[in-house]
Amino acid sequence: MSTTDYTNKDVWRKICSTTLSNYINMEKRLSDNKRISNLILTYYSVFLIINSLTALFFEWYNKQLCEYFGLILSIVLLAYSLINSNANYSQRIDLVTKAINELKTLKRTLTDDNIEEFKKKYYNITDNIEFRSDIDFFYTVKSLCKEHNVNCFKKPSTINGEGLEIEKIKNYLSELSPIMLQMKIIFRTCLNVFLLTLPIVVTLVCIFF
Repeated sequence: MSTTDYTNKDVWRKICSTTLSNYINMEKRLSDNKRISNLILTYYSVFLIINSLTALFFEWYNKQLCEYFGLILSIVLLAYSLINSNANYSQRIDLVTKAINELKTLKRTLTDDNIEEFKKKYYNITDNIEFRSDIDFFYTVKSLCKEHNVNCFKKPSTINGEGLEIEKIKNYLSELSPIMLQMKIIFRTCLNVFLLTLPIVVTLVCIFF
């Protein structure tokens, strides 16, 4: 079994590339979360105003259901706004974007003669950034699997192929639970769809019941 030579320039270039991929995935995840959160907060705020006015001016709109659902959605909006506020998306996005740019610049300076200096600068950057999530790393591994035509949902022991890259993919997959992570991604997507469609359902209920 081969061991990794951490005095090799190419090894550190690959490590830097993997970290960059993780950070890029992190930046995308945080940006998406910020965008959908702001959309939901604005969407619910506008809906609650329109919902109340509709019940006030139109008799065919069920006022009792409007008040009930208005209260429920107000609580949802309050909880969601608190979660969004505590997430500090803007600050976290700025920090990881800065780290991405710094790592890209640092990667271009790597030579056989400055590996130790490179390592110090590399750790100085990564030590000041929040640790990537398993989902960020999962997207990185999925890209590697696609590049090498590997099914990321198979057990590492059943993956055919030889070479350092295949072994690296096997090691990465053994650290993760790909099926659980994919289910988590699907659940989050379904939750966002549910939150976006809920006001529409409430409107229809208030009209027809």
